[in-house]
Amino acid sequence: MTFIVVNNRGYGILRDFGARLGLRSVPGLDLPGIDILALARGYNVAATRVTSRSDHLAAALNAPAPQGPRLIEVVVPAPA
Repeated sequence: MTFIVVNNRGYGILRDFGARLGLRSVPGLDLPGIDILALARGYNVAATRVTSRSDHLAAALNAPAPQGPRLIEVVVPAPA
């Protein structure tokens, strides 16, 4: 099983939801510094980080699958 985590260093969907409710600021939505790869590896899950263009994601998905689960972290720009 492959898990894909899109990392924008925050809870963008909750920030958007808060804005739709008219909230100017919601605390706790910025999540800088969380090492998703280290967390995955701590659970013995093979992990890879993709930081540019979709062809790198395709390469990660086409790499030989490990025995057991794997995680692919896709780093995207933080919302402005």
